[in-house]
Amino acid sequence: MPKRITHKPPPIKRSPTPTTAPRPGQAMRRGAVEGESYTPDTMLDGVVEVLPKLPPSPPFYLAWHPTRWVVLEGRVVPSLRRVNLQPGVNHVTRNREGRYRVGALRSHLEERGWSLVPYSVGPRGSYMQRVRTGLGPEGSHAHLTTWESAYPGSDQVGSDSAGYAKWCADLVDSGTVPSCPPYIADRLRDRHQSTLAAYEEKIARGSVAYKQAADRLRADIGALDDYVAADLADAAPVKGTPMTVEVE
Repeated sequence: MPKRITHKPPPIKRSPTPTTAPRPGQAMRRGAVEGESYTPDTMLDGVVEVLPKLPPSPPFYLAWHPTRWVVLEGRVVPSLRRVNLQPGVNHVTRNREGRYRVGALRSHLEERGWSLVPYSVGPRGSYMQRVRTGLGPEGSHAHLTTWESAYPGSDQVGSDSAGYAKWCADLVDSGTVPSCPPYIADRLRDRHQSTLAAYEEKIARGSVAYKQAADRLRADIGALDDYVAADLADAAPVKGTPMTVEVE
């Protein structure tokens, strides 16, 4: 009987069992290499600044005119306008150091009765502020008044109307802006009264949407009446010179 030859299969090589990290509180196995804590640096780490979504805007001056007045928060105050400081616009240029040249702008405005309000009369040394904005090129700013507020991720601008009205009234009290002449207040009152009459007619026809605006106009008219009465009471009368006329 022939001898049976048997072949044993080669031994199977098994991969070493991976060593798992110990659970919290579990001791490290003998011979294990202890790693160090590591957190990859990613763009999501840290606090991301969310900027307002306001369009970039240039710095500006505020200007007043002796015939431009408005009623704000029950006060008769100058109606100020913004004059942008943008090279090539409004006769504004810049020198080599980057400073704005406003001499031609000032002359141009004064010819039309407007005067610039100096920054120094604003709260904390200026009535203008700038905020970084997420719109426009990197590093762009929007310029606002001190009484305006911008919000992260928003294109809305809040306003402290009461604070602004008080500051405008302080401009008159300090002599920075001359007080409103009584005839200007009377003219403004007549315009308000005409607009109020039109609103009241629409309200009588059932348009209740005008009621709130009509209430504001009545309050403004009352403020103008009080202003004119107080101004006339404080005004010193002009004394005339006694005279007679020779007649035949």
